[in-house]
Amino acid sequence: MDKPNRQIKITFDDNRNQRKENEFKKAEEEIAATAEREINNDDILFASDPSNKDNANYLRNVLKNKSNRNKKFIVIPKHFFFPIALALFIGISLGVIILKMFSTTGQTEDVPVNGNGTPAVVDQGDEEEDPPNTKSPVTSDLPSLAVNIIQIGVYSSQAKADEIIQEVKNNGLVAASLENEGLFYVFVGVTSTKDQAMALSSNYSSANEEDPYVKEFVMKGGTFSSTDSNKVALVENAAKEYSELVLLTSAALTTGSFDEKKWSEVKEMITSLEGIASSIETLTSEEKTFVTNVINAGKSFNEYKESGQASHLWASEQHLLNALTVYGLLFK
Repeated sequence: MDKPNRQIKITFDDNRNQRKENEFKKAEEEIAATAEREINNDDILFASDPSNKDNANYLRNVLKNKSNRNKKFIVIPKHFFFPIALALFIGISLGVIILKMFSTTGQTEDVPVNGNGTPAVVDQGDEEEDPPNTKSPVTSDLPSLAVNIIQIGVYSSQAKADEIIQEVKNNGLVAASLENEGLFYVFVGVTSTKDQAMALSSNYSSANEEDPYVKEFVMKGGTFSSTDSNKVALVENAAKEYSELVLLTSAALTTGSFDEKKWSEVKEMITSLEGIASSIETLTSEEKTFVTNVINAGKSFNEYKESGQASHLWASEQHLLNALTVYGLLFK
């Protein structure tokens, strides 16, 4: 019996080496592809096979050189450095200012309040307030006015006194009332002396049912004060000229003559008073009434001087009565 023909065949697979070589190349290509996608060299993936380390290091160096060649550096011209730095400084400064403005406008100050809801007074410590801008008052001691008056009655109401005054004026004469402690005194003439008053009183005997009587009368003076020095000088000089005008007017009414030299002095002063009064806008009603009647008495006397008509003297007498009744109100 024949023995089977047994043979051992050993075949060398050349394709195996070829496959390993292909796998190695494929691994290199994958590593290269991965390295190109990554900018950072630390992200390069190495093959797990220790035999591939040399090739991987080589590839890493190649990619690093290639990456350095591809970098572009921007060079800024020197003449641009100052404008750029200035722009940055201005921008930052403006930003800080705007931020500060918004941060301060949004803040509110808490105001302490009392239990009833009203704002409480906060003690400011030693902080001193500026004193108000005030002027020291100017004072003047005005004289008392000593005269002789013609009186025709005393009444308990202003209405009754006004009724009598109107009756007197309807007869072409003069009259004024003075209130004192609720009573109203009706005066119909003012003179310097008692004899002058007696002479004038005869004009009223037939003009009114009340018999006139003559008496000395003193309107007390006092301290006049104001922060306006011009006002003080105005009232002070008007009070002085009042007595001079009473003397001139009563003399002209009773004797028909007067002191020409004295009138020249008074006339000059009346003109000065009129100029001062027109420049002062802060006169009270009492101050204005007194000063205006003194000035008008001087004007009326001047008209008598120029025309010789007695009606101007009676007009001066009426202004002097009006000024007398308001003089005492300057000190209240």
